[in-house]
Formats: sequence, structure tokens, C-alpha cells
Amino acid sequence: MKRKKNEKLKFSFIQLTFWCSWCAFTSFAALFFKSIGLSKPEIGFALSLSTLGGILGQFIWGFLCDKLHTIKKNFMVANLIILASILSFLVIRSTLWVWVMMFVLGFAQIPQPSILDTWILKKLPGKEEEYGHIRLWASLGFAVSALIFGLLIRQFGFTVMFIAASFFISITLLVSFRLEDASEDLRSGKNLKKSFKTLFTNRRYIFFIAVCFIIGLAFRTVHLLLPLILDNVKGTSWDLGLAYFFGVITEIPMFLASKKLSKKYRSNILFLLSVLLFILHFVLLILAKSPFMVITAMFAQGLAFGNYLPAIRLFVNENAPDDLRTSAQTFADAICSSLTGVIGSAAGGIIIERHGVNTVLFIGTGLLSLAFCILLIHFLISRRRSKNQNNRINNDILN
Repeated sequence: MKRKKNEKLKFSFIQLTFWCSWCAFTSFAALFFKSIGLSKPEIGFALSLSTLGGILGQFIWGFLCDKLHTIKKNFMVANLIILASILSFLVIRSTLWVWVMMFVLGFAQIPQPSILDTWILKKLPGKEEEYGHIRLWASLGFAVSALIFGLLIRQFGFTVMFIAASFFISITLLVSFRLEDASEDLRSGKNLKKSFKTLFTNRRYIFFIAVCFIIGLAFRTVHLLLPLILDNVKGTSWDLGLAYFFGVITEIPMFLASKKLSKKYRSNILFLLSVLLFILHFVLLILAKSPFMVITAMFAQGLAFGNYLPAIRLFVNENAPDDLRTSAQTFADAICSSLTGVIGSAAGGIIIERHGVNTVLFIGTGLLSLAFCILLIHFLISRRRSKNQNNRINNDILN
């Protein structure tokens, strides 16, 4: 019992330090690239290359974890690559170098949240609902870091990004080294080829991945291009830090409630709630005419994502074969987060440049409305089928 408690504390700490390192550089990267002379389309392309690298990384890192029966070693190697990629921008700052190293950074960094989350879920057999209580430390770390780094960057310049990222990655590596791997849970001896077939013929899994792709295409685009959206209303790095802070801090109540919500409501209901909150977020951004209004809109995003992430993590964990849970999580992130990020950041940067921010927001609102309708129809059909099945069972019993 004490050992499990210590593990949960260490995982909570890793969530905090990992996301502090993410915030320190990646969240302010667009502003940094703008300061060294890149145009908005060039920044959008750099971000799309990062997420393109993330797509490739999702498949490779997830497969390596399942094939080599180790999450810990892969996670640590990836963090070393992240550190090297970030520090490289101190040496070379040409547009081509930015594009290449953002691809490498995305390849190493983007898959790690799902890999870390899988590591945690595998160490909580029978208590997966506690995931939200551990994941909230990531939100807390990101929120506080966004606030502090936004202020520090404004006061001391972009060098702060590199110092902070290096510090937090080093701490993440140190704590990871002291944690037990999930290898004993992964050595099931099953045929991975057969498990892959089982996973990708699971209609329920594929359906929700498709719907989450539509959702991600909307909210990931806006999240990645938030610096440009704020710049459109004359926002500063401090405003960006505040936006990230309030957007992430409002995730925490939903993470705390995730254990009860996952037990009380089906995944369909939780996804519907998230989509409604995402739509509210977009509507508020459309109405925004100042940095304050953009920051206010981030409250809705935080509540939406705080409900959305535990729902999709637990859904995938329950519907994936035991020996492919890491690959199933990274595949879900590759499609619903990385691929949507590639499309959204590349297209979004161009649309903002040519037609303005609101065009992107209107398109996103339309996509979210489509996802809501699909989920609602699926929920109503499933409930009707379940009701008919129960009626048949009752009739059989009576007869």
C-alpha cells in the first residue's frame, strides 16, 4: 500500500515537471520564432512539422514500448532528445533549421503524454479512475509555469525558455530513473500481430477515434495558434501566459471529478459534455475583441479538456488489448491530436493570414457542431437498442 502511494506521488511529480518543461519552451515557441524573424506562415509550417513528427513518433514510440516491454527506458531516451532539440535553437536559428528541429522535437515530445499516461494506468490495475487525480498535477504545473514564464520572458527575454526547459527535463529524468518500469505488466506473451488486428477491427474504438478526430481538428488548431489569436487582439507574452494559466487551471476541477463522472456516466455522455464546452469556448473567442476576452474564453476550454482527456484515456484503456494499450493510446493521440495539429496549424496559419482569425473559429465551431450531432445520434441509437434488448430479456423471463 505504501509502495503504491509512493509510486502515485512520483508519477504526480513527473506529470508536473514534464509539463513544466513543455510549457517552458513549446508553448512560447511561436513568439520566439516571431522574434527571430519568421513570418506567420513560416511559424504555422514549423508547428505543423512538429505535429507531423509527432504522428510518426506516436507510432514508433508506442510500438517500441509494446515490442521491447519497457515504457521507462523509451520515456527517458525521448526526454534526452527533447532536451537536445530545444538547446539546438541557441546555436542555429535559420528558418530551415527551425523546421528540421521542430520536426525532431515533435517526434520525441508529442508522444510522451500518452506514453506517460499509459505507464500510470498500467501501475493502477483496478484503480484506473484515479488517473485524473494524478494527471491534475500536469495541469497545475503547466498553469503556474505559463503564468510565471510569461512574466519572466517579458522581463528577461527568451533565454528563460531554455534555462527552465533544461531544468525541468533534468528533474523529470531523475525521478523517472527511480520509478519502476511497467515491463512486468507488458510481458503477456501474446501475438502482437493478432492484437493489432483485434484493435483495428473494434468498431467502437474506431468510431470514437473518428469522432475525436473531428473534435481535435477544431480545438487543436485553436490551441496551437493561440499565440497568433492573441496577437490579433494586441496581446503580449504576459497575456499568453495568463491565457494558458486560466485555461489549464480550470482543468483541475474536472480531473478531480473524473473518478465520479466515469463511474456515473457512460463515455457518450462525457464526450457530449466536452463538445458543448468546446463550442462555448469557440463562441467566446469569436466575440473576443481584447486579450481579456480571449483569457476569459480559456475557462471553457479548460473545463472541456479536463473532462475530455480522462474520458478518452479510460475509454481506450478499456477497449484495447492488454498487450497493446500503449500503442492504442499513442495511435489515438496520433490521429486525434497530432494529425489534427498538422492539418490545423498549417491551414490555420494560412487562413488567419488571408482571411482573419474569425474564419478559423467559425470553421472550428462547425466541426464541433458536427461532432456533437454524430455523438448525440449514436447515443440515442445505442440507448434505443439497449432498451429493446432489455425488453426482449424481460419478455423471455416472463414467458
